[in-house]
Amino acid sequence: VLQPCPSETNGDQTITSVSAITYLKNAVEIIGDGIGNENGLCETGDNCLYTPNFGAYQGHDSSVNNKLYECAFSAAGGLQNIRIFGYDTNGY
Repeated sequence: VLQPCPSETNGDQTITSVSAITYLKNAVEIIGDGIGNENGLCETGDNCLYTPNFGAYQGHDSSVNNKLYECAFSAAGGLQNIRIFGYDTNGY
């Protein structure tokens, strides 16, 4: 079920590294899915996990694929074609 993306994953919430890589602040690339360059940064064309918390705990449910956000990225951020997945529950 597609849901609107959290504001923390808007396309203007980016960081650009010294080597000119632009990526989302509050998401990480899903490693091992065969999509993207597998560097862990949530960039254009990647499948990513929404990371609302500091540390290892990012939520829980039976499968991370249960929640898929539909994100509209601003031209200012320069990112596009990113699928963001998240957990159904954040906290207890």
